[in-house]
Amino acid sequence: MDERVRNAVNDQLQAKGLKLVAADKADILVNYLTKVDKEVNVDTFTTNYGYSPFYDPNFIGPYWGPSANVSTQTVVREYNVGTLIIDIVDRKTDKLVWRGSLADTLQKQYTPQERITAVNKAVANILTNFPPKADK
Repeated sequence: MDERVRNAVNDQLQAKGLKLVAADKADILVNYLTKVDKEVNVDTFTTNYGYSPFYDPNFIGPYWGPSANVSTQTVVREYNVGTLIIDIVDRKTDKLVWRGSLADTLQKQYTPQERITAVNKAVANILTNFPPKADK
């Protein structure tokens, strides 16, 4: 994961005209953080199957009325949400100058190539707004 994020960040920043240099010669430093949170989604569905016949002892023949055919189903889903945070820090002042992040549901079935593609897309999405536009 570390290598994938580093490569994706380097590619995106180079595309923006920045080049990778030694940390002691850099104007900015790039840090990133990843985290995974477990989320739980609970959905409850109640289904009524409409009207159905039932027999009333005081009435001869079937009577149509509200159904007793009610079904309730609860579905609990657990899933992981991954977050990638990218910080750009001014090396001289050691102050944060820009932060971008993205959170998305993690997929377990990714192949190694799909993981690279997912990281590249996430980093590109995060760095879309870097460098920040000057205030007018």
